[in-house]
Amino acid sequence: MKRILLPAALAVAAFAMIYILLCCLPGLRIKLAADALTYFVESVRHMFLFKTVISAAVAAAVGIAAYRLTRGSEA
Repeated sequence: MKRILLPAALAVAAFAMIYILLCCLPGLRIKLAADALTYFVESVRHMFLFKTVISAAVAAAVGIAAYRLTRGSEA
């Protein structure tokens, strides 16, 4: 169970971190004069398909790497 759970958790965490990081990059940010919650929601929705594809690719790489590293630790 640990062999699957740890890579999956790392992949989900990597997806979330990369997606939020992409929202903060200067080229992908939005210019909106609004309150903080509206700005956050709109920046998450802006270019969501591109950000999702990039985040999913990074999350898959992290998950595969973590799975390969933990595969040898259990006998």
